[in-house]
Amino acid sequence: DGTLVISSLDNTGEATWGDQTVVVDGNGKLAYNVNVDLGATGDYDVNVGGVYDVHINGIHNTKVRKNNITEVGLNTNYLTKGTHVQKTVEHESRIVLGNENHIVKGYWRNQIGAEIEMFTGNRFQVSAEDEFVITALQGNISATELSVIGMKGVIGGEGVEFTSPVYMGPMGATPFTSGASFY
Repeated sequence: DGTLVISSLDNTGEATWGDQTVVVDGNGKLAYNVNVDLGATGDYDVNVGGVYDVHINGIHNTKVRKNNITEVGLNTNYLTKGTHVQKTVEHESRIVLGNENHIVKGYWRNQIGAEIEMFTGNRFQVSAEDEFVITALQGNISATELSVIGMKGVIGGEGVEFTSPVYMGPMGATPFTSGASFY
């Protein structure tokens, strides 16, 4: 009927000193009940016309000695049910041509060893539900139009000069004009 069965109760070896081509028109299956080593001293290409699934019950290690390039035509989803650690020894760049969202249910900490610069083409908003703190040895706030609003608090200190053409004073007090510095 055209069926071919090769059976061996001991070792089986096959050597081809030229090219080898295997063509299967039906479904194919390789099953090993022990460890498998697969090696290629040249290039190794895999072309899949449909879905490519890999299921691993143990540890998955990938080591690339040179470049690693991944191109995805549509969507990418990653789910890590434990800890995710990513380390870059040299330069890292991220380019997002659309929107980007970060949603963190725990705490989020950025620790920068040198400088940080943030630029936006439109609006920059920072909001905190409980407390907002900015500290530095030297600080500058510059704007064409600036509003500082609070229900109570303090602006200034012993060595801080406050200059204003109009000082409103406490609520209900009469405003007056001054060019002097207030402490």
